[in-house]
Amino acid sequence: MNFGLSFLASQLSQLPMDVTAVEAVLFDRSSLYSPGWERVWKNVRTVVHHRGGDNVSFHFPVNDSDYIEDAWVRTRLTEAYSRACDLGLRGVVVHANRLADIATWFQRNVDTERTRVLIELARPLSVTFHRAFDMSRDPYRALEDLIGLGVDRVLTSGQEPSVIEGLDLIAELVQRAGERVIIMPGGGTERNVAKVVARSGVREVHVIGTTSVESAMQFRNQRVFMGGELRPPEYARLTTDPEKIRALRTMSDEGLKGLVHRSSFIVHR
Repeated sequence: MNFGLSFLASQLSQLPMDVTAVEAVLFDRSSLYSPGWERVWKNVRTVVHHRGGDNVSFHFPVNDSDYIEDAWVRTRLTEAYSRACDLGLRGVVVHANRLADIATWFQRNVDTERTRVLIELARPLSVTFHRAFDMSRDPYRALEDLIGLGVDRVLTSGQEPSVIEGLDLIAELVQRAGERVIIMPGGGTERNVAKVVARSGVREVHVIGTTSVESAMQFRNQRVFMGGELRPPEYARLTTDPEKIRALRTMSDEGLKGLVHRSSFIVHR
């Protein structure tokens, strides 16, 4: 069984050594600029050197970036896929939903033209279409569009905030997809992954294994908040929880207690 971690591309050097697959993730737009951009690829090359490219995938979901309107970001995106191919990585994660007016939105919302270009750039690597799928108005039309484009898997929470809430749609997608494409539920945890597999019949699961860690900052000005209006905790951070990872590995090794015999797990850090 495959077991891997999603990890910030800027922190790949901190990876646990017993992980069998790695997804290098970009979240910070500043990583697109030099020297951050070159540092990202230096980290990726180091991981490839020690683990082999067939165990590494690349994900490009940068915050504060518009993949459709920002030509410079698109240039970096295409460069990333070119570099991934040159390094012989296992695969890439793509997404290019259509930005459209209301009339167009009701017709289609996966940008098949741009996604086709990204897939062509990424081949021969494995291609996953990420949770932009969950923004599609018609998930069944989106599924057929992506199958027609030849993507290898679709990452989805069933168009709901959580994978448990989206299980009915996920199960339907699995039935409709058959052997044509892999449906990978995203957002599972050690508490629900067995239920997700049992009810949906999926072969691969994208799971979360994090915990909140208190900040080491000593002085805290409670009158000032540095973030946005929703105000997430500023004196804590999320990090991979070894106990949760061990629990997931145990479930994986045991075939989810008889529910499945072949599963792939990607753990999001």
